[in-house]
Amino acid sequence: MEDHYDYTRVCVSVNCCCKLVVRGVALVSLWKDVVQTVLRVQDRQTQVQFALKVMAIRGEVDYFLFEREIGALNICQHPNVVTSLESWREEVIFSRVLTNCHMIVMELCETSLRQKLLENVHGGFEIHSIKFITAQLIRGLEFVHSKGIMHRDLKPDNILLTSKGVVKIADFGMSRPVNPERVYTPRRVTLWYRSPELLLMATNYSSAVDLWSLGCIVAEMFLGEPLLQGSSEISQVGELHWYIYWMGI
Repeated sequence: MEDHYDYTRVCVSVNCCCKLVVRGVALVSLWKDVVQTVLRVQDRQTQVQFALKVMAIRGEVDYFLFEREIGALNICQHPNVVTSLESWREEVIFSRVLTNCHMIVMELCETSLRQKLLENVHGGFEIHSIKFITAQLIRGLEFVHSKGIMHRDLKPDNILLTSKGVVKIADFGMSRPVNPERVYTPRRVTLWYRSPELLLMATNYSSAVDLWSLGCIVAEMFLGEPLLQGSSEISQVGELHWYIYWMGI
């Protein structure tokens, strides 16, 4: 993009009540876990708001996850994929320890599909909402796959929604280029959204694993809860077997 946002580089405390100076504007935490935090950023000059993702680098694996995410976001520029605006590395105080971190500035999305599901106390979504969200997910995922990339971690937490209802596929840290001759790690997709071949520990698979995850997400929007809720690979296979038997397939 042509515009360059002059973010002030400072050491920050990335904790629950984190504050960071970006053009003199304080940030508040939107979401966090033990290895990453997402902050709301407001540019004082333009008043435009962004999301700043801070990812702790604990080793080589975290570095590769960052590189994969940035690489995938640069390739997959689509209305239904979250947009990356800028990235850099910086030392910050993460969980009270001075840590090397990756920083990614992205477009701001107000909520996630997971949050919408949690807020919906009446169970599943209305059919028109399911169609609206699913159509956008299909368009975004089709584009990602057309670029030779599989996401490998599709779930409601990684599907964001803007204030205008635009669906954005996010969190490409687990993504990989599709290569039929390559051996992949089977334990990548979150358990409840993991396809049968991954549950059976296949190491040679395709972007079809994302389609299974998408189907699980659509079912969850209908039901208001995950379709298959196993506690391990074996119990997840058992859940799947029960559904196949129940449906008479």
